[in-house]
Amino acid sequence: MSCQEVLSAARALQDRIVAWRRDFHKHPELGFQETRTSGIVAEELERLGLAVRRRCPRTAVWADLVVPGAKDFLLLRADMDALPVQENSGEPFASVYAGKAHLCGHDSHVAMLLGAANVLTQLRDRLRTNVRFMFQPSEEATPGGAEAMIAEGVLDGVTEALAIHVFTAQQAGRWGLVPGPVMAATDALRFVIKGRGGHAATPEMCVDPIVAAAQLIMNLQTVMSHDALCDGLVES
Repeated sequence: MSCQEVLSAARALQDRIVAWRRDFHKHPELGFQETRTSGIVAEELERLGLAVRRRCPRTAVWADLVVPGAKDFLLLRADMDALPVQENSGEPFASVYAGKAHLCGHDSHVAMLLGAANVLTQLRDRLRTNVRFMFQPSEEATPGGAEAMIAEGVLDGVTEALAIHVFTAQQAGRWGLVPGPVMAATDALRFVIKGRGGHAATPEMCVDPIVAAAQLIMNLQTVMSHDALCDGLVES
């Protein structure tokens, strides 16, 4: 199977992929609430004749493209959930739900994976491995949908897994690749600063939590710049 065959099939689907993306963008759903999104996904996958599993668990969907004689699975993954953020873009396909918006690109991910399912189904007789299409709910929340889907068996028989994430800092039409983990996770830290009250005439006997918090914020801000500097020194 040549790249040109895949590209031609993808270009033929471009308008549908764009329409899917704009529809999902207009109707965003938060983690584990992706009922409409997962329903559209499942119906499209069933239309392609794939073996589809719904609600595995909750709003999760996956489907298998089985190739005769193949044993292993290549997994392709997309996330479906939106963010609890108000959109004020003014676009004709902007979110119609107050306080919910696809501002992290998951609408694009779902549309692209549906496109991939269409293309690979068309080229099924050229494939050498089975393909599993994984549509994960609740990527933004913790715990997310991936762990629950793994418990349901989404990785059974999978030897390789691929995912893609749109990135506005990357020029359109270009791909960005790095070795090792990338865009893997964020962590939340909670700091409790305790002050001690007193009189303005004796500030040396008080502990001002506002000043302490300001110092903490300024020092934490330098962590990334120090890391970047060290990386630059090592590379040079």
